[in-house]
Amino acid sequence: MKILFRISMVLILMIVFSSALSQTLWRDTLRSMPSDSIRMEYLYNLFTPTVYGDPNLAFYMASAYDSIGHISNSENAGATAKNMYGMVYYVKGEFSEAIDYFVESVEYFEGSDDLSTLGRVYNNIATCYQNRSDNAKSTEYFEKALNIYEQLQDSTWIGSIHSNLSLQHLYDGKLEQSQHHIDIAVPILEVLEKKVYLGLALLNRGNLKIEKEEYESARKDFNLSMEYVPEAMSPLARAAALTGIGASYTRSGRHNQALPFLLSSLELAEKIDNTEQIQETNKELSDLYEKKGNYREALTRYKKYNEAKDSSFTLAQDAKLADALSKYESEKKEQQINLLSAQNELSNIKLNSSRRVSWILGIGVTLLVGLLYWLFIIHKKSQKTAQEKDTLLREIHHRVKNNLQVISALLTLQSAHLKDAQAKTALQEGQDRVQSMALIHKDLYQHDNLKGVNTKDYLEQLIYNLFTSYKIHDSDIRLMTDIEDIRLDVDTMIPMGLMVNELISNALKHAFNEQKKGILSVILKEKNDGLHLTLKDNGKGVTDLNVLKQKSFGYSLIYSFARKLDTDIKVINDDGLQIKLVIKNYTKA
Repeated sequence: MKILFRISMVLILMIVFSSALSQTLWRDTLRSMPSDSIRMEYLYNLFTPTVYGDPNLAFYMASAYDSIGHISNSENAGATAKNMYGMVYYVKGEFSEAIDYFVESVEYFEGSDDLSTLGRVYNNIATCYQNRSDNAKSTEYFEKALNIYEQLQDSTWIGSIHSNLSLQHLYDGKLEQSQHHIDIAVPILEVLEKKVYLGLALLNRGNLKIEKEEYESARKDFNLSMEYVPEAMSPLARAAALTGIGASYTRSGRHNQALPFLLSSLELAEKIDNTEQIQETNKELSDLYEKKGNYREALTRYKKYNEAKDSSFTLAQDAKLADALSKYESEKKEQQINLLSAQNELSNIKLNSSRRVSWILGIGVTLLVGLLYWLFIIHKKSQKTAQEKDTLLREIHHRVKNNLQVISALLTLQSAHLKDAQAKTALQEGQDRVQSMALIHKDLYQHDNLKGVNTKDYLEQLIYNLFTSYKIHDSDIRLMTDIEDIRLDVDTMIPMGLMVNELISNALKHAFNEQKKGILSVILKEKNDGLHLTLKDNGKGVTDLNVLKQKSFGYSLIYSFARKLDTDIKVINDDGLQIKLVIKNYTKA
């Protein structure tokens, strides 16, 4: 019952919170917090339970954590965010992406004093090896994690890792060693009264007892596991325990008693759409029906087992994961040397004037636009199969997003060497523009529609990043949004996103007096004559927009992109500034 085992392995990382928060609520809560360190602690604690129930929402939390850490120039936060991204991809079954992030994270923590996080990353890498059935490597990394937590005297993680090692030795057919580790894990977690962790360890022990043909005792462990880990807290653990009980009855010849447990498990697994648990339960049902003499139903269940197996982990995924793990082992030291060399080289980069900064930024944006245009031309000319096109395009968006993040990091490093306030401001504005484009490519390679971007999700994340960048709290400026859920082509979304970036940035910097409570509203609606984008604030307004256009690089960008999208711009000075844009030349995806 390997899938049962894998489920308990992943769930052992879970921390329980009383309730889940909606995306809007946690963002509102985040903005009300007084400091970046408190925000990051809040996001990190909220992320862990969220990732198993809603990995897409957890990705936004990891992204917010990453953005705050980046603004604070915290390497530790950046490496922690990589581990968070890796967990998201692991839960989604995208193991090659997961290991890429885990490797980036472990490279930092192996040279830091944060042993606790290093242990968690080792644990995550062990689960990736486990997915490849590389038992030796998986055991090696679990033991590395265990050594760390024994140094830290962290009893919760000591018990959890022993439970994981018991599971790993069970995979390897080493029942005595599996028994040794679970005999250590369970008493530790019992003394700590960690019922959730104990319940998951009992799930592992139940699986071991089935292999040892101790069926009645196994059922007791599965029932205790369901008592300690309620269905509302983890329907996946409940489904795994039900399958375990059904399997114990099947193997002891009590076929009629096995059937309701297996059917209940399958119903729950299908409800939460967990492919691996559906796969395992169908396999157990196939065995049961075969023993009952119902060969037609046995064959039907076996076919469903194979269908789930084929969809849960393809040969292509396995090859990618194998390649990623191999590169991690063989290039680890070389990457560390390259990283030190790159840091030394970057430390020598200095800017002499704000004009030079502007030229570098302008050239960089031009090159990026050219690169994006070239990449999409290559894609349009491709005559490969639909699956190959999708794979190629996802990789392109992923690489472009990574390159944009590298450029953003370079701008941060360059800013550290500047004393000129105007130059620092120019770099910050450039960094915001680069981040606005990176968000688009992040959205593209995470969704099925590789050509379109969801305006609501994208603009809300863009605005949130700008509020974070300028350290704006709800007590200073209240944000109101009414953004229609439209999916736009990337050639429309990039210039529109940059226009919104400039307009929001200008409002946050210049619109509000310190004495006045600020209100900023963003509205996007599709009407017969085009997309209507309205940005309004209750600030001090402007006297002449044409003067701003002549003096401001940002407004020059706005008017340049407005011409590209055939956009009418109307400015209203009435209790603040209201800018209305009607975009006529746009393409929906």
